[in-house]
Amino acid sequence: MRVLFIHQFLWAHYKAKHFSDLFAISQKTKEFEFHVLQMSRTEATRLNIGAIDESYHKYNYDLLYDDFLEKTPFWGKAIKIFKKISSFKADVVVLPGYFDPSTWLIYLYCKIAGIKTIMFLDSGETDNKKIWFKEIIKKRIIALSDGFLSIGPATDQYLLKLGAKKEQILMSRNALDNHEIRNQYEQSLPSRAERKAKLKLKKFNFIFVGRLIDFKNLFIMLEAFDKATKKHNEGADWGFLMVGDGPLEDELKAFINDKKIANVHFLPPCEWLEVPWNISLADVMVLASYSEPWGFVVNEALICGKPVIVSNHCGCVTSLVKEGKNGNGLTFSPYNTNELSDKMLKMMDNTNKFEQMGKKGIEIIKDFSPEKVAAETIAAFKKVYSS
Repeated sequence: MRVLFIHQFLWAHYKAKHFSDLFAISQKTKEFEFHVLQMSRTEATRLNIGAIDESYHKYNYDLLYDDFLEKTPFWGKAIKIFKKISSFKADVVVLPGYFDPSTWLIYLYCKIAGIKTIMFLDSGETDNKKIWFKEIIKKRIIALSDGFLSIGPATDQYLLKLGAKKEQILMSRNALDNHEIRNQYEQSLPSRAERKAKLKLKKFNFIFVGRLIDFKNLFIMLEAFDKATKKHNEGADWGFLMVGDGPLEDELKAFINDKKIANVHFLPPCEWLEVPWNISLADVMVLASYSEPWGFVVNEALICGKPVIVSNHCGCVTSLVKEGKNGNGLTFSPYNTNELSDKMLKMMDNTNKFEQMGKKGIEIIKDFSPEKVAAETIAAFKKVYSS
């Protein structure tokens, strides 16, 4: 069985781990041959989020265009993919959803040629505004696929709505390199107090890590923080760390200045191995996105043993965030500033429970390991190939 996995861009370190694991298993078991076709080097919006560590990509791959994904040409990309499918003699082709019109032709070609296709999908129904004719196209592409790799329940539900059969959803989870992230976090702990003092951080801190872009819902997040700290008796002991950059950075700083929001600290974007070092400076992770296919930063926070506050529009929320007495976090509507502020207040009132919540998060994230993702992905290859 020869499996060709087509992916959008080389930058994705979490995919590097996944692909490297699949390749290592293929070399060990000799049950299948595995190759990856990377369409581009990175996306324009990820330009400053760390360089690509190519040594982490320990698998056979081709890079179609050493450029931004947004600059890859329609026909040139499609022709190169056709040629690779043919030269590799693929039995199973894994394609990245329906985001790229050039891949629509690939689905059709594979169907005619009798090549099995698996769609890897990471979007849900609440991601982006839905346009009726695009939904029709999606349904047609769904009908051409033999199986699906999903990142979680929100994506599963959307696939089913678009016409996929339940038995065709062959995986429903996502994972990072849990071991390495935890290793980096533990390395960061001895210097935590010194680094906090150097940055003049507060005793307790919320943290956001990601691109400073619209759908991250950053203005509401900061406004909610401001309301919470002004209501709480010990609000002056709390700060907010904003890790990343993006087109909204200047506007956010102006907003903070205009609203006189105190104790917000901007830290520069960092490579993925540095994220746990920033997380160690904080106490609670906040992800307030209007739209988020998954939200890997929540994985990172749980691996580091941190409580989380996560928008119910994030794909990971039903899988990774458990509320209640023995939970690891809280959820809220991203359109409700007061609700988010109340959830922040609840965290501020329960600092003595952070350790317990962190342990619960570590327990939850064990079920989202690269080993489980690799095993389920290989099972999907075999099932589709033999069907």
